[in-house]
Amino acid sequence: KEDEESYGDHEFPSTIDMIKTLEEAGEKINDELRAKLPPVEDVVKLYSSKMHIEGLERCAQFRNTIPPEKAYVGPAGLFNTGTNLLAQLLMKNCYIPARTARRKRDHGMKWQVPWSKHSPAAWRHFHLAKSETSEKNRNATNVLPVSTIKDPLTWMGSMCRHPYAARWNHKVSANGSGHCPNLVPNDFDRTHFKMNEADSTIPVSVRYNDTHSTYHDSLAHLWNDWYNGYLKADYPRLIVRFEDLMYHPEEVVTTICSCGGGVMRNGNFTYMLDSAKGSTGAHHGAVGLSAAMIRYGDAKTRLKGFTEDDLNYARENLDPVLMKKFAYNYP
Repeated sequence: KEDEESYGDHEFPSTIDMIKTLEEAGEKINDELRAKLPPVEDVVKLYSSKMHIEGLERCAQFRNTIPPEKAYVGPAGLFNTGTNLLAQLLMKNCYIPARTARRKRDHGMKWQVPWSKHSPAAWRHFHLAKSETSEKNRNATNVLPVSTIKDPLTWMGSMCRHPYAARWNHKVSANGSGHCPNLVPNDFDRTHFKMNEADSTIPVSVRYNDTHSTYHDSLAHLWNDWYNGYLKADYPRLIVRFEDLMYHPEEVVTTICSCGGGVMRNGNFTYMLDSAKGSTGAHHGAVGLSAAMIRYGDAKTRLKGFTEDDLNYARENLDPVLMKKFAYNYP
């Protein structure tokens, strides 16, 4: 009840001030960077001026049910949605006092949920991440999962650059040839991948480990299926937008921290200026805060690589509840 009264429809009145955020993060602002940053009105058209966080009505349930000395917060999310960024922001800024009282270095902010951050929500009690093998007795109900979500169109572009465990027929060459994101096969796909005329979409599989894979009709359906799992979960969880971690980082982290029973550290908020992923290996090409603001605030970049058939398919198949709830625009 208290969360419903405090947070209403779970949209937060806020303003977007990219220069202020970057300055507080330690970025050196010059005329060149100012010229590259997208106009605030463009960002508002893409994502609205407000934060959107799903699940705050269950915060009190989590805090009242889980003893604070056992509670912790764990990020989750599809590949390329800012899970590393969220984890580092939480670790640097939030802690649960009852946990640090028992063990000074235990702040209660984990790198991921115990069933693995990229795994579907339904695996909560049926899978344990390799990094959690030393804590097999951990009760999954003690974690407040916080899933990151990203605009599905920019997310598909990110998947072309870094597909991780997702597998589908796609190709992008350095010279720009190929087709990705690709939802509907075009002539290049049919020729390059020897597809049949009857193949109307490009299916996707995700191989999470040697024994567990999922199968989806397209990248759009992977996004739908994965996030509906967390949206419809019957346990306390939050879903936060990647975009809000860029444009409203302090407000988002403060809200998550409070929901999980934590408190913010004294002093100034600590930002992540460089890429939270690093920029080598599988994360080669990942960008920092200012570059991300530029990339994801550009409406043209959002649609880059899609054909008109792809965009029509996206309009028809991206889940309308998810799109509306998180204020993402159809192309």
